[in-house]
Amino acid sequence: LVKNKRIDGISDLGDHSDRDGMRMVIDLKRDANPQVVLNQLFRYSQMQDTVGIIMLALTGGVPRAVEALLGDGTFTVETLLERFTADRRGLLTEATMSLETTFSGNRAVYYDILRWIAAGETSRSALVGHFREDISGHLNRLEHSYRLIERVEPVGETGSQRHRIRFEIADELLHFFFAFLEPKRHLLEAGRIGEVCRAAIDAFPAWSERILKRFYRRHFESLDCFTEVGPWWDRKALYEIDLIAVDERTRTIVFCAIRRDETKAELAALRGKAEEFLRLNPKYASYRAVYRKLSLAELGPDRQLLRRFVFGMNAHRVGELDSSSFPRYRGRDN
Repeated sequence: LVKNKRIDGISDLGDHSDRDGMRMVIDLKRDANPQVVLNQLFRYSQMQDTVGIIMLALTGGVPRAVEALLGDGTFTVETLLERFTADRRGLLTEATMSLETTFSGNRAVYYDILRWIAAGETSRSALVGHFREDISGHLNRLEHSYRLIERVEPVGETGSQRHRIRFEIADELLHFFFAFLEPKRHLLEAGRIGEVCRAAIDAFPAWSERILKRFYRRHFESLDCFTEVGPWWDRKALYEIDLIAVDERTRTIVFCAIRRDETKAELAALRGKAEEFLRLNPKYASYRAVYRKLSLAELGPDRQLLRRFVFGMNAHRVGELDSSSFPRYRGRDN
């Protein structure tokens, strides 16, 4: 690392290991910052590794947590919240201990960043505005070292000279924790569980709609039909499109409006936003445009994407898609 100049603050390295154990002595240059060098060693070497471990017990191939939920009839958000908040020492304590171990004493800033992202403050500029200190390093570690957040980049141009990005929490359960449980920790510890559940139920539709949008984005990314998939927003965030999928081979571009309730997705509004996108991205002006409304209706009762929907997307080239590729199946919305 020193020879390749990835780390430039080290002047000498001595191996003092013996039969009693391993010991390395690192001499620093006079003007080197010890903490910076240490962080570089953690980042570029195997001095410190983060390993994800799933602590999950299986019975006959079924997770015990799932088995317990099924036994309790936990199928709605209300019963799910009741099940997981019944024991205040359970989920909240386990999640807190795991995160505090991961963050190694730097808990406050990381928690605040994750809370703001869970609350919808996802742009870098919005996040930075909530802190007096520079959080660039914290965001970098959350993304690359801890892998707790992911960056979302818009498809095409946004009208801004700077390439604006947004962040989202990578895991849905962790997102749920910071959206509904951690901000209400004081209420949970005081035993005021009913208040926590009522607030979560009120906010759940908006939260789950964001999760639904990410679900569809990941599904489209997994298909072999598209060369580029992602959301889009303009420079001032006046126009936003939930999902754009581009197929350069057939010169087709799919614009999608994603809502929990399909009646709230308006194709006329989607077409207007698409016009602004095409104005800023003229290279797609000659592409065939397809407009789709996606919602919970495309999911089966078990909230898994319907097989006909999946195979319909894979079986046809995008340029040949019609409404039959998106069958409407009705299921409960709880």
